[in-house]
Amino acid sequence: MECKECKELLFDYYDEEFDASLKIQVNEHLDTCFSCQNELDHISSTMNFFKVSMPVLTVDSRFTEQVMHKIHLEETAAAFTKPMEGIGFVVVILTLGMLVLIGPTVIGLLMLVGNILLGLLSTSAVVFASFPLIQMSSSIILGMLLLVVTVYMRHMVLHDSV
Repeated sequence: MECKECKELLFDYYDEEFDASLKIQVNEHLDTCFSCQNELDHISSTMNFFKVSMPVLTVDSRFTEQVMHKIHLEETAAAFTKPMEGIGFVVVILTLGMLVLIGPTVIGLLMLVGNILLGLLSTSAVVFASFPLIQMSSSIILGMLLLVVTVYMRHMVLHDSV
């Protein structure tokens, strides 16, 4: 056995986690190799230090259940909000598309609506940062509001041109 192979096996050797024939091979190598013996001594002293000096932390089953419950809630919320974010994104893209179709005749009104929406978003940014579901719902509602305003303005432009 070569040193490289032996050194890769030393942790398992220390933990006695392999069969007897492999243990015999490692023992034979260790009998003749000072470098691998030294490596095993370092592993042994390090592991003994951890066993003696490091505290063992234990948690009760209630703590584990609470953590697992919170993880489950996070996964459930993420599974719900991910498709909703996509819907909000699509609504915003459609709204922007409608804005492009309206043209420059209603830019002033659009700027007013944009400033109102920006004001609403900036004043409630702290709430949005704390509550992703509220943020997502508000984005959808604001997108829908913008879509309604856009359709109404489009209607006004078409009505005025006739």
